[in-house]
Amino acid sequence: MRGLFVTGTDTGIGKTTICTGLIWFLRNQEIDVGVMKPFAAAEKGFSSNYRSEDTYRLALAAGSKSTDKQINPFFYKVPASPLVASKITHQKLPRLKNVVRQVLDESKKYRYMIIEGIGGIMVPISRTYTIAEFARYLGFPIVIVASAKLGSLNHILLTLEACFNHHLDVIAIVINRMPKRSEKSQRLLVSTVRQLTGIRTTFSIPEFHREPDPTSVGSILNGKWHILDALQP
Repeated sequence: MRGLFVTGTDTGIGKTTICTGLIWFLRNQEIDVGVMKPFAAAEKGFSSNYRSEDTYRLALAAGSKSTDKQINPFFYKVPASPLVASKITHQKLPRLKNVVRQVLDESKKYRYMIIEGIGGIMVPISRTYTIAEFARYLGFPIVIVASAKLGSLNHILLTLEACFNHHLDVIAIVINRMPKRSEKSQRLLVSTVRQLTGIRTTFSIPEFHREPDPTSVGSILNGKWHILDALQP
């Protein structure tokens, strides 16, 4: 099983946008790619076929024929971490091995998998494990999606520290939605992160007036990152 695990420094950071760009790139290389967002939460369902808008966007980008529950086995009708949401909705907490098994089952259909996390890397899924433990169990390289807003450097460094403490292999940091009229501190963010972390594959994606299509994002990713190298065993 090979692929990438996309996490963020916060919720609403644009993980799905980056995932759809990665999916577009791989499909453009004629690579069969599967997608999953094992955990998702929203106040209400998105459509009759997809409970989560993120799941819909991932499935659309991948041209997936998998069902909503195969792509997103755990959905919560409360916008909160699975641990908190399950307490409110009285849903059973998923066991780590069961979640991993479902990812393994889905991955058998494809050459690569793109897995999107929920919120940040330390979001608790149950009392005993977080997204970090789940990601470590899968063993995929990690892509961190961040923003260029004030405080982002702190959020990036904290996320990296959590990843390193859980022995996760962070291979790329994407600063999403960089303003076209950026402040000097924002323009220095990429170089500062590289300097402090040593992660050379750190780059920014510009801010769009509306949600960009996978082709636009994938083209930018392809121009700034040797994605296929990251997917090699």
